[in-house]
Amino acid sequence: MSWRAKWLAVNAMGASKIMACRAAHVGASTVDYHLKNDPDFAAQAEAAKAHAIELLRAHMPKRIIELDWSFRSRHKMSTEIKKEIQLDPRPLERHA
Repeated sequence: MSWRAKWLAVNAMGASKIMACRAAHVGASTVDYHLKNDPDFAAQAEAAKAHAIELLRAHMPKRIIELDWSFRSRHKMSTEIKKEIQLDPRPLERHA
């Protein structure tokens, strides 16, 4: 697989330009040169970027819901712990 194909595939999955360069074992300046001087490659890179954005839009609402549920669960637990501490201001003396 050529570095261009690997770079485009990794970039299309949502990786940054630098992360795609690392995966393809190519320098960022090389990618910049090819993007600037090869219109076909530049068009493929734009298509890869558009695909990454679509992936992000498709999965973001689900992830937001998961994070919201996780935050609410942790907040609920911390609130319950705070209430327990407030009920008995001297919890260590009780066990002494």
